[in-house]
Amino acid sequence: MIPLILATALNTTVPTYTEYPTTIHWEPISEGVIYELQFSQRDDFKYIKYSYWPTTNTYQYITYIEDGYYCTRLRYRMNEGGQYQYRFLECFNFKYNYIPPQEEQPQEEEEIVQEQQPVVQEKEVPKVKTVPNIHLEKEIPKEDIPQVLGISESKSEICNISILKEKQYKVLQFNCDTQLSIKKSQKTNSNSYSTLLVEGTYKEVLPAQISIYECTPFNLLDISTWGKCKLRLIQNIKKDIYPIYCAYISLNGNILKTKNFGFKKDSFYLTTEIPKETEKAQLILTMDLYFKTNTWIDIQHTIKKDIDIKEISNSNKPFSFPLDRYVGVTQWYGCTQYQCPHKGIDFGSRLNKVLSIGDGTVVKIGYDKYGGECNQGGNFVILKHTNGMYSTYFHLDSYSVSIGNTVKKGDMIGISGNSGKWNCQNLGYHLHFETRKSLPSSSHINPAGYIDVDWNMIPTIGKDIYPGRLTGENPHPNF
Repeated sequence: MIPLILATALNTTVPTYTEYPTTIHWEPISEGVIYELQFSQRDDFKYIKYSYWPTTNTYQYITYIEDGYYCTRLRYRMNEGGQYQYRFLECFNFKYNYIPPQEEQPQEEEEIVQEQQPVVQEKEVPKVKTVPNIHLEKEIPKEDIPQVLGISESKSEICNISILKEKQYKVLQFNCDTQLSIKKSQKTNSNSYSTLLVEGTYKEVLPAQISIYECTPFNLLDISTWGKCKLRLIQNIKKDIYPIYCAYISLNGNILKTKNFGFKKDSFYLTTEIPKETEKAQLILTMDLYFKTNTWIDIQHTIKKDIDIKEISNSNKPFSFPLDRYVGVTQWYGCTQYQCPHKGIDFGSRLNKVLSIGDGTVVKIGYDKYGGECNQGGNFVILKHTNGMYSTYFHLDSYSVSIGNTVKKGDMIGISGNSGKWNCQNLGYHLHFETRKSLPSSSHINPAGYIDVDWNMIPTIGKDIYPGRLTGENPHPNF
């Protein structure tokens, strides 16, 4: 109450926070390793805020709170008496309800880019546990509930939810129309794989009448309590529900790994890789709703929808993705809010393997200081490809090739880093990547037209904090 009074007196806004249930996945290190997943709000992990220990799984189901900056890492050891080791995972920002500081705009120098934000790798939501069958002698009774403040819609639009209180709360009936609808389902074929984009909408607010029941205790004199659950109403709640929506796609019953997703107040999109041959396959969208009936009951409900692929397109682009995994973009090619022209694409990668996008030869390597001691491009590699085009990779942590080396598509040429500078300050971890018609920088051309990837899989990182990052020749201007 005191913070609310102070906020009112100072004419400020009390922040509200949102929960984001998700699953963190990581690559297995070795057989039988015991992991600890650590969260800190500092890059150096001097203070650990959350810790999940121990687990032998390579995933951990958690709920983020929208309250700021997080870094994640694994602590593990190979055997019971072994020394603890660490593996960094990622850093990201989960606070979108504040006004960000103004980003500095770089000069129109050749390779200089904006300070980057780390990548968020989003994971698929786990399968939902089903509710066991409960024997009911009659339908759940409907009670006349007096009007309660907080319901925004008319009585005819109020839906009914019935919940059973046991060791865990379980949904018995969910008679609410979420208006979940798939508006677009598009498959894109490339030379090496296919991707699926699913877009849709749902209802933001569900005015609900919630009835909470428990099983009547066993009574020798009441045969209806013998070996079955006789429901007894213990509480009625009437309120507006604002569900948190999460989703994943399954193919013939197998959950597909979500590559990229976005959930807004009434719309969503998901992307995933799928086999090329899916004509007879069963694709299902599973949407999970998380909501609170009050301050002490958390509920999860699941809805499934068949996915009908509406459109198929094909790609014959010559080059592959320049990193060992899909990484989001922090500045697109073209005339952006921060630089015009920006001659390449900035990927928000942190110490990822950088790969050759095609067969070719290493023609230049080194440390770029074209802008002086305080404005540098950092470690770089330039390749000439067999089709006559060139590709450039700047701000590397290190490179593993020499001039004259021949490389194949997918060969590692270095590690992405933070070796560039702007005004004597490091720019932040990222890869500045270009495609060129010839060796000079002035021959730059948009990489999106040559990289064999479904760009719907590659989001704009930090777009909610820095809307200017959506600018440039963005293949999907809204995300």
